[in-house]
Amino acid sequence: MWRYSLLLVVLLAGCVTRPSVTTPTTPDNSKVFRPASEVVLDGKTFVPSKTVDLIEMVKYVYEPKAGTKGALSREKVTLFFDKNLRHINLQQRMALRQRSYQRSTNSIADLSIQDNTLYSTVIYRPSAQYDYWGVEVAKGRDLSDCGFLELQYAYAQNKPKVINDEKAFLNSQIYPNARQYLSKLQQQPWLWQCE
Repeated sequence: MWRYSLLLVVLLAGCVTRPSVTTPTTPDNSKVFRPASEVVLDGKTFVPSKTVDLIEMVKYVYEPKAGTKGALSREKVTLFFDKNLRHINLQQRMALRQRSYQRSTNSIADLSIQDNTLYSTVIYRPSAQYDYWGVEVAKGRDLSDCGFLELQYAYAQNKPKVINDEKAFLNSQIYPNARQYLSKLQQQPWLWQCE
């Protein structure tokens, strides 16, 4: 599931955060995005584990804080901050992602735009390399005069030994949890901005 995070440069927001580290400004932007020193989602606290600067985009990865109760397998939160130097709007961003997911036989994706927010749910089937189902739900928005930010929540669900009917398994096991987490993202306020 993490192998596709570069493609998913945008999702999962609406959590309680506190600003900390500063991302350097780009020549086109006069404002600066400040990532959270922690992210609280569904009563769980996530703390920074690594930052990856991909030139036009910065990926901030948060892992469950030590001792967090109810942490799921391979659970994490990622903030993808895209400086949006190419000035891609939400519709273009969604179309690019849809094309990318349509080429993959390993993923199932559902994307939508509501209230100037791009939402996505991506499910990754188990593969030779990853012996579990990966689930990513995300929420992304344009940040005024700064770029695009996506808050993504991801977790793994163990693969059953036998699946006779993939559609029935998805409907009974995978989709209900993914819908629940996406609903929580939709209900939470958007707290990030550029300064």
